[in-house]
Amino acid sequence: MGVPVFLLLGILGLVVTAKAQSCSKPALGPNMNLHNDYILSQTFPDGLRVSLSCVVGYQPAAGSIYITCTAGTWSPVQLICEKRPCGPAGEISNGHIEYPDGSDFGAKAVVVCDPGHTLVGNKEIRCGAQGWMGRLPTCEEVSCEPPPQIENGSFRPDNEVYRYAEAVSYTCMPDYILSGLKTISCSEDGTFKPAPPKCVKVNCPDVEVENADWLSGSRPPHGYKATMTFKCRRDYVMKGSATITCGANSSWEPAVPKCEKMPPPPTAAPTTTTTTTTTTTPRTSKRPTGSGTDDKESGAGDSSTGFLLKVILAPVAVILGLVAVAVIIKKMKGKRSCPVSPALLAAKPAA
Repeated sequence: MGVPVFLLLGILGLVVTAKAQSCSKPALGPNMNLHNDYILSQTFPDGLRVSLSCVVGYQPAAGSIYITCTAGTWSPVQLICEKRPCGPAGEISNGHIEYPDGSDFGAKAVVVCDPGHTLVGNKEIRCGAQGWMGRLPTCEEVSCEPPPQIENGSFRPDNEVYRYAEAVSYTCMPDYILSGLKTISCSEDGTFKPAPPKCVKVNCPDVEVENADWLSGSRPPHGYKATMTFKCRRDYVMKGSATITCGANSSWEPAVPKCEKMPPPPTAAPTTTTTTTTTTTPRTSKRPTGSGTDDKESGAGDSSTGFLLKVILAPVAVILGLVAVAVIIKKMKGKRSCPVSPALLAAKPAA
């Protein structure tokens, strides 16, 4: 009786021990799972060895793919999973490929076309578990349809199709000018840029300059760059340019001149002549009565007048004397130089 009880207790202990040695679901590293056979299991018996696998887009890089349950504990996880690389996406004619996040799983490749070429297809493709997903786009040369025509103008060259960066130039009819850029080009999006210009008519008003005559130039209507030249009339002077030109804004450039009256010539200042009058008091035989002061003053005045006359007449007398001497000398020389005629010498005096 005691032996069977002992055996039952031993068997029960073995069962309890076996249950205590099982393992729960293991804690794994990043980007990995249990193999498909154990992915749904929650407990694992003692001694069980299971395999691990990397998730989609990752691949084993190092370490064993196996772990073992021993006495309720899993062996250390040594597996390392890394992203699966896709490598270069390929080559693009007339463009290149950029890899902003690398070329591993989940990264994208961006296609960039060269200037003058446009993208046909998806710009981006992604790296998947089996490599790059989707086809690479292509880069085709840009072309433009002819630009729009403008009123009262035209453009050259006039082609059916234009290549990238090819330009056209607009011109206007006479008396019209361009408003905007003269040249536009075929751009990357297949259209001409910037917008084409416009042809605007120029018509300057007719002008008349007061006190001036039209000399030469345009007659109405006055178109773009027409000129007129004016000349002021007599006794008027011009203020401004004599020649004016019709500008792009339908106004004359420079401003219309003016003819202003010339100022009168300056008059000479009047000359003032001062005349000094000397009064001579005549002498009288009658002696004045009094103390004799007036006689002395009169005598002093006569003395001054006589002195002045002497000073003036002395040089005159000298000059007249010199002139008389010169005349006498000239006559004497004339007599000496006149020879006696032989007929006169031979003539006999009358009896």
